[in-house]
Amino acid sequence: MSTTASELRALLRARADAGRIPGLQRFFKTARGQYAEGDVFIGVRVPELRAVCRECGHVAIGDAVALLRSPVHEERLLALLLVVDAFRRGSSAEQRKIYGLYIASTAFINNWDLVDSSAHQIVGAWLKDRSRTPLRRLAKSASVWERRIAMIATFHDIKRGEFDEAFRIADILASGHARSDSQGCRMDAA
Repeated sequence: MSTTASELRALLRARADAGRIPGLQRFFKTARGQYAEGDVFIGVRVPELRAVCRECGHVAIGDAVALLRSPVHEERLLALLLVVDAFRRGSSAEQRKIYGLYIASTAFINNWDLVDSSAHQIVGAWLKDRSRTPLRRLAKSASVWERRIAMIATFHDIKRGEFDEAFRIADILASGHARSDSQGCRMDAA
């Protein structure tokens, strides 16, 4: 039986500690003009998020995507943990779908912990034996988070002792060739 998005939200709220919110807001830079301005926290610690992920097991991708589109940071992180788990277990067709959903959802993967907990495990893993053109597009994005996704995705290669793509992405980032369009970049599921 699959856990729904509303059930997942309830599980998170049961583990929330409002006393942690001010510290999280400072740590994640949510004040006006900071990189995570307006991000909402409910005070759930990462070990608790991982426990919810383990308890829930299988979650329909649609429910995970619903959480990913939430204004609540911990809901987005839980969604990504669930999607990473589904990607690992999935068939090639399911992985392709998850990769496509991930790329289509980069606007919601908008903080360093969200990127770092998912980019190499989904984007890097999917592109392992495929064209790296999507990484180069991400690296040229106006979105700092899409650029971070490109770099962190190369960690999948780095763990295997392959560094060429990481250097290519680093060169793009260092050269400042980011796009100037306001929407960042949009890519097809390669």
